[in-house]
This record gives sequence, C-alpha cells and structure tokens, in this order.
Amino acid sequence: MKKRILFSVLFLIVSLSGNIYSQWSTDPTVNNPICTEGHTQEYPAITGDGSGGAIITWDDYRDGNFNIYAQRINSSAAAQWAAEELLFPQ
Repeated sequence: MKKRILFSVLFLIVSLSGNIYSQWSTDPTVNNPICTEGHTQEYPAITGDGSGGAIITWDDYRDGNFNIYAQRINSSAAAQWAAEELLFPQ
C-alpha cells in the first residue's frame, strides 16, 4: 500500500511540476546510467528537485526481492548520492 501511495504522489508531482530540464547526452550511443546494478530494474519515476536536478525512483530486484531505490542527480545529470538509496526494503 505504501508503494502505491509513493508512486501516486510522485506521479502527481511530475504531472504538476511543469517542465523538467536536464543535461543529458545528445549522442544516442552514450547512456547516462543512474543504476549500474546487473539485475532487473523497472518502472522508473522522476520528479524535479527545484534546483535543476531530479530524483529518480525505480523498482529493483537485485537481491531477489522487490525493493524501491532512488538516486538524486544535479542539473548536469551527475549522481548526488554516493549510492542508490533503498527506500522500501522487503
């Protein structure tokens, strides 16, 4: 239930926040990785942080359980947290 509420709130924030800008690569062969774990990541959600950056969340199955992780990036798309933050462990 908490996960649905979190995703609903993030969806509303993204929907109402207007334009979000970030400096991603314009070269389609260059990725901007947010999570580099080798397991399954799904259902990303993103919202602006009010400072030109963003907070990104996703479902992650890296330890065999469904967990929600997050990472904050600045306006240059550089990670701001040392590692992905585990929001909802199971």
